[in-house]
Amino acid sequence: MKLLILGGTSFLGRHCVASALSRGHEVTLFNRNKTNSDIFPQVERLVGDRDGNLDALLGRKWDAVIDVNGYLPRLVRDSAQLLQANIGRYLYISTGSVYDLSVPIKSIDENSPLLATENINTEEFFGPAHGELKLQCEKVVAEYFPGRATILRPGLIAGPYDSTDRITYWVDRVARGGEVLVPAKPNDPIQFIDALDIAEFYLLTIENNINGIFNTSGEILTWREWLNVCQQASGSKVTLTWVDDANFVQSHLGVP
Repeated sequence: MKLLILGGTSFLGRHCVASALSRGHEVTLFNRNKTNSDIFPQVERLVGDRDGNLDALLGRKWDAVIDVNGYLPRLVRDSAQLLQANIGRYLYISTGSVYDLSVPIKSIDENSPLLATENINTEEFFGPAHGELKLQCEKVVAEYFPGRATILRPGLIAGPYDSTDRITYWVDRVARGGEVLVPAKPNDPIQFIDALDIAEFYLLTIENNINGIFNTSGEILTWREWLNVCQQASGSKVTLTWVDDANFVQSHLGVP
């Protein structure tokens, strides 16, 4: 299959490209060619900008597009509108943050209550409105690709090339041993998914022409279980010191 990936050179997008190539697909990248421009030398690169310079996509056709860096509805609309007639399927990477967690529910599934988006007037996509903006992007994709849209809603993503280090930090810290300060309670839940698993799943949905919205989250662990796994993998000797994060910060304000 011929696949177009918007982005594709950092973290999740990088895994998406590698998985597609390993399965024999033909990949084209569209991005500004500023991040990791030396990787994947064997693939076609189209240089442009989602914000006002999509010219490199004009007149081209692909079986599917994978949108890993669509954060603003107007930019997703631009790409969806331009590609509508020349793409078989639009796969959009959204977020689990689209759900309204203020509503009391036992568990979240694809039919759980969503955030309200009517009064969102910001483009600060890594701010408080991140979930609302992503949900608006979902609606744009569904509008332009009815019956041809696949939307993934991942939770916390972990794996190689993750610049946030949110999960890999704990693997490294526990491996170093000694006393480890943990800002949680032992039975607090933690849930993440490997970027490699998402990359494989997105390919399955495209190869099998699967429509719909899918939560993509990993198994729920407790913090104790998670750190025990880290310890077993490294064979390190650690002492875990558990603190209630809010109370710990409050009690140490002003302490040098």
